[in-house]
Amino acid sequence: MKVSVIISFYNKIEVLKLLLAGFERQSFKDFEIVIADDGSKSEVFEEIKGIMDQSGVPINHVWHEDNGWQKNIILNKAIIATKGEYLIFVDGDCIPHKHYVGDHYHNRKEGVILTGRRVKLSEKISKDLTTKSVLSGSLDKRLLSPVVFDSFFGKTKHIEKGFRLWGLIPMVYERKNPSRQVLGCNFSLFKNDLLAINGFDERYSGPGIGEDIDIDMRFCNNGGEIMLFKLGAIQYHVYHPLLSRYNKENNSKIFEENKELNIKATNFGIKQA
Repeated sequence: MKVSVIISFYNKIEVLKLLLAGFERQSFKDFEIVIADDGSKSEVFEEIKGIMDQSGVPINHVWHEDNGWQKNIILNKAIIATKGEYLIFVDGDCIPHKHYVGDHYHNRKEGVILTGRRVKLSEKISKDLTTKSVLSGSLDKRLLSPVVFDSFFGKTKHIEKGFRLWGLIPMVYERKNPSRQVLGCNFSLFKNDLLAINGFDERYSGPGIGEDIDIDMRFCNNGGEIMLFKLGAIQYHVYHPLLSRYNKENNSKIFEENKELNIKATNFGIKQA
């Protein structure tokens, strides 16, 4: 197994089905999926079992009990469960382009995090999506896609990030602006490079700060580079209301402490002191 795709997930089973349909049609086939489940309810747990039995892609479901937002903890458990040497991280509300996994894998490089692109779908387009439409490639049909029309006349955002032109090799370029951070819903790296910084810092709780900018900072402190995609590693974000940043102050404090101490490998990650 070359690649492990880690999907962070919580309860939204109908959206997960859309993601899995997107991964069923990938042009690159040598990968597994690990669902990092932050405590979904029992009926969702059982439904995922049925999906795993029918899937054409190997799926591993890593779950822990619901104790509030503990995304970084379940991500670390998922990392331990992976079989691939290369890891791709996806949020459970982001549908992959057909060449998504291949774009990440074919541009891999040791000591580098690759961070991809995301189109933000409108509420209308998101509601119209079905597993059948995703499997048919409706999101990837470039100028014929309803997503393009909705970007002009509706509320789909960042459509320019969704173009992957015929036969064109995706461009990967070095990050020049440090304010452009790793996109937590769409990044990849070698598993050994992530283990070198001890995975995710589990002290962060609540969305907004922690699972991405902290990884970005520690990875670079450890001598790594961040590379950005153009015309590749595309995903489509399914609409939902903005999540509350209820623990922003605490998370910011942890991040600033790590930054001040020039932390490379956290003591609160996969291995704990």
